[in-house]
Amino acid sequence: MTATVGVVPSRSSDPAEVRALAAQFGAAVLVGVEPSEAGAEAGARAVLGNEALDVRAQFRATQRRAEDLQAYLAALPEDAPAKRRNTYDRTTPLPPHNDGFAFGDEMPDHLFLCCVRPCATGGASWLVDGLALIDALRGDPSTAWVAEQAWTTSIEHSDPAYGIVVGPVARRLATGRCLVRQNPYQWAGPDAPPQVVAFATAWSRERDRAAASVPRFRLARGELLCVDNYRVAHGRDPYDDPEREMVSTWAWTTTAITVPGTLHLL
Repeated sequence: MTATVGVVPSRSSDPAEVRALAAQFGAAVLVGVEPSEAGAEAGARAVLGNEALDVRAQFRATQRRAEDLQAYLAALPEDAPAKRRNTYDRTTPLPPHNDGFAFGDEMPDHLFLCCVRPCATGGASWLVDGLALIDALRGDPSTAWVAEQAWTTSIEHSDPAYGIVVGPVARRLATGRCLVRQNPYQWAGPDAPPQVVAFATAWSRERDRAAASVPRFRLARGELLCVDNYRVAHGRDPYDDPEREMVSTWAWTTTAITVPGTLHLL
């Protein structure tokens, strides 16, 4: 299952080729990008071309930002839902997720990660093709039921820092694309019947198992990873260097479900 579920992105200096590769395989890397927020946004726009409706540099992923966010959450009142959020510092793995999953149908349909400063060791990235994962589960008699219920059984996909998102794991969209939700906060929801609990538990187990076993890859300075954020979840391994830095850029295209207004990230 690992070989077919994991995505190791090809590299190209041609934005049109990167766009085609990402559409086919779920991800690709544009090389030769200026390693900055402006460079990341320009590279994203070049890759998406006329399909781009909205491209927004979101944040610089650094250890300092993670520490500041954790301090903010720790200072919230005990009953604040956001306080339960785990920001995953550099010493822990980043679990499989689609960026912006907490915003439901307003989540970006494309994600771009630009490497500003790589770390010498650790921090390898990985990608899980959610559609391929469902297909692999369908091919195993012991997990075929999980694949079937991924399209039909509604569960919660909510980050406790934001609102409640309920729906099936997988959906086929009118645009021809598929949305496969992956994130660490997926669960059956309150008072769910046993069969829904069984599905949510099994899906989370198989999702995490895939993330632990797929091939890893590393981004170099000035490389821009383009991900189909509807289909492919991403994450990274722990690392030692606190100066590692990535720029995250979100994009909505003509095949997005909807293009939101301002999204307020913690």
